[in-house]
Amino acid sequence: MYAITSEGALELSVLTEQAIRSTHLPPDPLGVALSFAETGADREELATWLHSRREMFALRAAELETDRQRLVAKGVMQPLRAAVMYRGQLHAETEVRWHDELAKTLAALPPGGPAGEQAPAGPTESRDST
Repeated sequence: MYAITSEGALELSVLTEQAIRSTHLPPDPLGVALSFAETGADREELATWLHSRREMFALRAAELETDRQRLVAKGVMQPLRAAVMYRGQLHAETEVRWHDELAKTLAALPPGGPAGEQAPAGPTESRDST
């Protein structure tokens, strides 16, 4: 039989508190990739990759919802674990919504060129401040 030591219980308590209090978001590799996609990605290829990614998140959200509801209905999932699973579902659903908005942004870009290439901006008119 295994049991956690008193030192292990203390460490677990400290790590639990740190995890709950932390609001740090890790670096976002997708954000970095899209920032650099503006100057070299093929727009159609980028849209295809992003659509596939969106569909994976949609599938994940649906799976999490189905699994959570099934486990709660069976009475085998504790409320906090169900809440954690629901949080994962919400994260996945938020990604789906973001991808839908990004698809609109990509579709609104001017035709031609890489994903973010636009015609140079014309000169700005100065306004009289009086």
